[in-house]
Amino acid sequence: MSSTDIFFNDADGISTDGENWVAEADYEKNNPAPDVEWWTAEEYEKWIATQKEELEALIGTGDGWYDGQGVFHEWTQESVDATIAEYQETLESIKNGTLYSKDNGEGDTYSMIPPTEDVVSEYGVNVTKENGESVHIGNYASNEELDKALNDAVDNGQLTQAEADAAHQQ
Repeated sequence: MSSTDIFFNDADGISTDGENWVAEADYEKNNPAPDVEWWTAEEYEKWIATQKEELEALIGTGDGWYDGQGVFHEWTQESVDATIAEYQETLESIKNGTLYSKDNGEGDTYSMIPPTEDVVSEYGVNVTKENGESVHIGNYASNEELDKALNDAVDNGQLTQAEADAAHQQ
């Protein structure tokens, strides 16, 4: 998944446009998750040391890179120091729990920021009763709370056991 992919996920499955839906299992089968190897802090720290040696060896050789404007920049001590400083920031992020992937050999890398208080997960389910009526049981902080709510709905007659069992399978 690239940083520009936006997915919608609900009881209908997964959609990339909010209109055309596919079952989540079918989507995952046709779009398998990449095999990602994550950096450890120790590995990344060793990699930085290697990069520093390699980049410093390029100073004064005429080697460099083109920026997004097509301007060539030759490696200098200042540009090496700036690059290593960026790598050090990434290392600190890894130490603080952010996951960064190693290059997969095709130039693709991934990062994943762990959940914080700002990320909210809700658990819920839409149940279609035998009479065709739709009932929403949800907005719970955990799957366990949702399971309890489904059991309570059976106990108070809001759902039949068969309807609750079908909801548990969603």
